[in-house]
Amino acid sequence: MSAVIYFKSLFIACFATALWPQSATLPTTSHSPQNAVTVELEVRGFTNTTGQVMVAMYSSELDYSEKKAFRFARGAVSGGQSRFRFDDLKPGWYAIAVFHDQNEDEKLNTTIFGIPKEGFGFSLNPKIGFSKPRWDEVCLHVETNLEATIVLNYLLD
Repeated sequence: MSAVIYFKSLFIACFATALWPQSATLPTTSHSPQNAVTVELEVRGFTNTTGQVMVAMYSSELDYSEKKAFRFARGAVSGGQSRFRFDDLKPGWYAIAVFHDQNEDEKLNTTIFGIPKEGFGFSLNPKIGFSKPRWDEVCLHVETNLEATIVLNYLLD
C-alpha cells in the first residue's frame, strides 16, 4: 500500500468515527414553537435498496463536533430515495448527516482502515476529503420551511 493511500485511510478512519454517534436513540417528542419551521429532506444516490437510512440532525457547531445530535430518524429506501421531515424546529442553523445502513446494525461500517463500506452524506453535499466536513461546509440556515437533498457517497463501490 502506498503512503498516500495509507494516510488517506487513516484520515477517513477518523472521519468515519466522527460521522455518527456511537449510541444513537431515536427522536423524543418535540415542542411546537409559534414560529416553528420544517425541514424536508430527500436522500438520493443509493446503490441498492437493502437496509435502512439513518439520519442525525445537529443544532450547533459544538454539538456537530461532539456528535451530539438532537434529532434522529430512520427510514426505508423506496424508489431509489428516502424522505424525512423534521417539524417544530426553531429558526436557526442546522447540519444533517446520513448513512445507508445496509445491514441494519445502526452503525456506519468501515474497513480495517476506517474507509466507510456504506454510503454516507451531509447537508449541502460538500466535497468529501480526508476528514469530516467542517460545520460551515454543512450547516443550513433555516428561517422558513426548507427542502434539502443529500446525495450519498459510496467510497468502495
